[in-house]
Amino acid sequence: MMAEVDYALVGAGMPEQFPKLFNDFINRQTATYKLDVYDLPNGYDLELNLKDYVPKEITLKKPRFIPIISYDVLAKRFKDSEGIDGFIVEGPDAGGHNSKSRNKKVDEKREPVYTDKDYADLKKMLEYGKPFWLAGKYGTPEKLKEAKENGAIGVQVGSDFALCNESGFEKAMAKHVRDFIVAEEIEVMTDADLSPSGFPFKKALIEGTLSQKDIIEKTKRICTLGYLVHAYLKENGSIGFRCPAEKPETFIKKGGDPEDTKSKICLCRALIAACGNATDSEEPMVVTLGKDLQTVKKLIQEHDGNYSAEEVIVFLSSSNK
Repeated sequence: MMAEVDYALVGAGMPEQFPKLFNDFINRQTATYKLDVYDLPNGYDLELNLKDYVPKEITLKKPRFIPIISYDVLAKRFKDSEGIDGFIVEGPDAGGHNSKSRNKKVDEKREPVYTDKDYADLKKMLEYGKPFWLAGKYGTPEKLKEAKENGAIGVQVGSDFALCNESGFEKAMAKHVRDFIVAEEIEVMTDADLSPSGFPFKKALIEGTLSQKDIIEKTKRICTLGYLVHAYLKENGSIGFRCPAEKPETFIKKGGDPEDTKSKICLCRALIAACGNATDSEEPMVVTLGKDLQTVKKLIQEHDGNYSAEEVIVFLSSSNK
């Protein structure tokens, strides 16, 4: 808000607390956020008094708020909420984290088995009267046109921009990935076990990255960033934090279930490494992409191996011509 952003997008959990947070900050009131805590049924109230951090001469701008959801039933829950300006409806084909499959099934490769029930009902989305954007295999002019024909305002696109010239992707790995895409020698799978968050995560199967079991097994497990830690109630009544991707003995000492540590990687450090900001030169990466990479291939071929963010927008907008 101090940076005067126009939109705030939140895709983790159920972000119904955010509109009130924005209002409290605008009105310079003490803001409260309820944190989920293991073994503490009512959670824990985090408080922040804006007066302690932001000088009174700074005027805050309230951003428009767009939750990222997977199912229309979540939109129904929020449709009458004040401060919700629309929805991004993200299907299981999108990169990064995905929702769990409704049937809770996984195949022999430990990929979640998604069905038609795992996609939002767009007719119901229209009934809720708020604008929405579609995400997950919508990065083509044809899919943009289809999205609009189904009532969406537009689309959210990730992979096309992740591999453009302006992206923060580590340059050597980005070139490596683009070469694989052009040669159609890259596979993206949804791993049900990889993320310490407990949600499925898209990983590109690339040699030398944390998509490989042997790389996972020899990588030092350490939690130094803490973006995906879980809050828990300590024996002395205070709040502590633990992560299934930290050392198993440390996680277990904090009361964690040993089963939760299996196959986990530190996504925080691995994704930071993929952005070219590894904490050390030996830090292995993880590459996340969506399932549909045909637009990336087309853009690479049309622009001699490199393409800009502007060229992505021009290409996607060609559906309007």
